[in-house]
Amino acid sequence: CLERCVQDHEICRDFASSSVLPTRVVHLGLNNSEIKLFEPPSGTIAQFAALSYCWGKQLPITTTGNTIAERKLGLAWNSLPPVFQDAVTVARRLGLEYIWIDSLCIIQDSHEDWEIESMRMASIYQSAHVTIAVASSDSCTVPFLTPRLKDGPAHPITLEVDSHDGNSYCLKAREPARPHHTSDDPLNTRAWVHQERILSTRILHYTTHELVWECRRSMMCECQAHEYPPAREPLLPEEASSEQGDDKGRGIAFYTERKVTYPSDRLPALSGIASIVHQRTGSSYMAGLWRDNLISDLQWEVSDNDHPTKRSLDVYRAPTFSWASLEVRAKYPYHFNAPSFRHDATVLNAGCSAAGLDPFGTVKDGFVELEGYVFHQQI
Repeated sequence: CLERCVQDHEICRDFASSSVLPTRVVHLGLNNSEIKLFEPPSGTIAQFAALSYCWGKQLPITTTGNTIAERKLGLAWNSLPPVFQDAVTVARRLGLEYIWIDSLCIIQDSHEDWEIESMRMASIYQSAHVTIAVASSDSCTVPFLTPRLKDGPAHPITLEVDSHDGNSYCLKAREPARPHHTSDDPLNTRAWVHQERILSTRILHYTTHELVWECRRSMMCECQAHEYPPAREPLLPEEASSEQGDDKGRGIAFYTERKVTYPSDRLPALSGIASIVHQRTGSSYMAGLWRDNLISDLQWEVSDNDHPTKRSLDVYRAPTFSWASLEVRAKYPYHFNAPSFRHDATVLNAGCSAAGLDPFGTVKDGFVELEGYVFHQQI
């Protein structure tokens, strides 16, 4: 699949054409004694893999201000958690020399470095030759190159047919694990992974039952003989137009079903997607909503399944007109995109102020001025 994608899929080549190495990568070397953190010269072009995984309750090995010099000298194989070891093995077998792993390639105790590198997430996952997604594991301590789970019981079916070679054959039926079932795996419940999947050009999903391939052109799994369209939300140049802003706003709202370890990550975990949509539409981003579609985007509401006690936050995260201001699962009404739906309000002015370096990350304030009809409502 990877070779065919590289050769035949023009859209995938366009997304991953630059392959400029990130600020830091893990150099794999020829054997396990040569693994080390590497800071390439700016603009270095080379193929690399990116790892998408769950940290879990036990933190993986990290790079800090005190350990970065040591990491550049070498990374002992035994110091790497099982997921990292397996990812190194896969990347080497694919002929790659480098892999990007967040805990090692971002200085974890430097807020400035974290903010700078989080702004580069879009280019990292887009430029990666392939993303290795450890879908089946909720912890970096659980390896993913393990024996597969066995299929369910098989029931022989006898058919009275004449075989050309005189042998007897048995047909075995099983329920196929469709590619979109990757959404049920632990990895795909995480908010950061939502962005990583949408941004990645090519993905190898290591699921509980099988290996699933996904790129911007197609999707394949081992239980099916033919290709499927990609199951993820598309992020293609010809599709990212202002006319599709409603779909983008709705997709961002669905993202609230994903989990974050820290509530403050809710907006940064979307910043890569937001930056690309902004580049291709020119619309201003406002804490999860879009200025060009603001009347539509303001129609978000809290999911019926969310309990009121879970809604408020102890610290400021976004202006109250944004779903990001609450710890909830947001949704849009069924008539959200109906052709007959009419907007009777007009946006007079609106804006958001970034709280840090990333204009699509955390915010410190925001406002909306509307003009429209008013009526009395008792709450």
